[in-house]
Amino acid sequence: MRIIKIFNNNSVAAISPELGDIILTGSGIGFQKKVGDVVDSQKIEKTYLFKEDPHKRLEREDNISPDCYEITNQIVSRAIKKLRSRYYGEIFLTMTDHISFALKRKMENIKL
Repeated sequence: MRIIKIFNNNSVAAISPELGDIILTGSGIGFQKKVGDVVDSQKIEKTYLFKEDPHKRLEREDNISPDCYEITNQIVSRAIKKLRSRYYGEIFLTMTDHISFALKRKMENIKL
C-alpha cells in the first residue's frame, strides 16, 4: 500500500492493489510521511473501504483542517465500538466535510 494523501499524523489515504483507495488510521501512521511512501502496516489500527467504486481515485480538498480528520476518526471509532457496526470510507470523508463546514459556519457566525 502506498500513501496517496496525508490527512494528519494519524490518518492517511492509500492505494492498495487489492482494495483500491482506502483510508487508514493509526497512531503516527502519517507522521513524517509523504505521498508515495509505503504504509507501515504495523501502525494500521483501522481500515475504511469504499463501498461504491473502490478503484476511483480519492480527491479531497486541501483546505480542511487536520483536526477535522482527527475528530472524525474519534467519532467513527466510538460509533464502531458502541454500535458494533461497520462503516465505509465514504462516511469518513463525508463526516469530515460536514464537520469542516460546520466549524466554518460557526467561525463566520452563520446560524441555520
